[in-house]
Amino acid sequence: MPDINLPKMNQPLYVLIIFLIGLGFSEIKNIPFLFWISLIGSIWMALLICWSMTRYSLHYNKKKLK
Repeated sequence: MPDINLPKMNQPLYVLIIFLIGLGFSEIKNIPFLFWISLIGSIWMALLICWSMTRYSLHYNKKKLK
């Protein structure tokens, strides 16, 4: 799970790093390149959805408590 305080600007950089690691593994294991693109994309979307939902619920709970 990525840290909640990640700067927005660096997110594409993290994606690129993960992408390059995936590319390296695909070279070693002969896994198709497109498979890695789709896998990384889906994992990244799931993380972003979880992150936004946790942020929203925390924000909502703070408002509710006041």
